[in-house]
Amino acid sequence: MLDRQLNIDEHADYAHFIQEITSFSGVSAASQIMIAFDPLYQRVEFHSLFVIRDGVKQDRTQELSFELLNNEGQLVSSVYSGEVTAHCVLSDIRKNDKIEYSFTIVGANPIFGDKNHQFVALEDYNPVGKLNFQVYFSDDLVKDYEFFGCEEKDYSVESKKGKTKITYHKSNLPALYFEETAPPWIV
Repeated sequence: MLDRQLNIDEHADYAHFIQEITSFSGVSAASQIMIAFDPLYQRVEFHSLFVIRDGVKQDRTQELSFELLNNEGQLVSSVYSGEVTAHCVLSDIRKNDKIEYSFTIVGANPIFGDKNHQFVALEDYNPVGKLNFQVYFSDDLVKDYEFFGCEEKDYSVESKKGKTKITYHKSNLPALYFEETAPPWIV
């Protein structure tokens, strides 16, 4: 399950995930939480971490310990982004566990001033059982928005009292696959 909620007025991006580990090879990847952000103008508020094993939901929020990793993959090309990743390795994760966690990234790049822009991918590299996406904004802040590749039946737009809420729901999305040799700007 992927659940994202963007509040444009407050520059807040809330994310809530539930991952089910269906193979032994998936344990390693699912045992890591990685949240990319720019510490110059953003902060991460981590809300919760639960591990669901055999139907029992264990609260492991207090066990979390994040370290910051530099994301300078383009340093060879003299490109410095300043972005970091909050990284946490979870202990005692097993096949068939479900990992549920949520966090909010707060802040916006000051270079854009009062301009707002967002791009939200509505697909993932893993199959998604349920995708929920909501965006909230004041009508005086956002003048224009577009949907690309979305069917009208999958989203709704509701406006009242100078505020707009866009809701998008989709179920049973297949994994998104790219060829191994695809250039990075395609992926």
